[in-house]
Amino acid sequence: MERVSRGPVPRWVWIVGLVLLAVVAFHLMARPTPGRVVSRLIDAALSGDHDAAMRHITSRSRYGSVLPQWHVEGRPGAVTDYAIAETSVEGDDAQVTVVFDVVPRGVESTAATPSRIVYRLHREDGVWRVDLDETWEDVLAGDSSCSS
Repeated sequence: MERVSRGPVPRWVWIVGLVLLAVVAFHLMARPTPGRVVSRLIDAALSGDHDAAMRHITSRSRYGSVLPQWHVEGRPGAVTDYAIAETSVEGDDAQVTVVFDVVPRGVESTAATPSRIVYRLHREDGVWRVDLDETWEDVLAGDSSCSS
């Protein structure tokens, strides 16, 4: 059997292939993970951008209108830093554990105390959103610690 050479692959085929690969990679990287959604919510709340924070909560969250009032860095009750400690996903539900460094209210020291909050998320219309009702219910029930 004789092998037939078809010549080099046209340049446009390579270009189209690379563009399709870039679009797929961008789509996969642009999808916010539960941890990214919680980070965006916290960053918006810390900067006082209530509208941006509201974009990251579930439609059924009643507490959306009273997002935590984060205080200015260095003042009592201020969040000085935070880190995503753990994320777990099960179907359309997720939990993201965040450890905050907080300067406690009523304390003269400027040393931060770690606090832990477990944020509960649900997928709404294919997008991860924080359920503040479930999150704060857990905090009030003691499932998240105010000084771990």
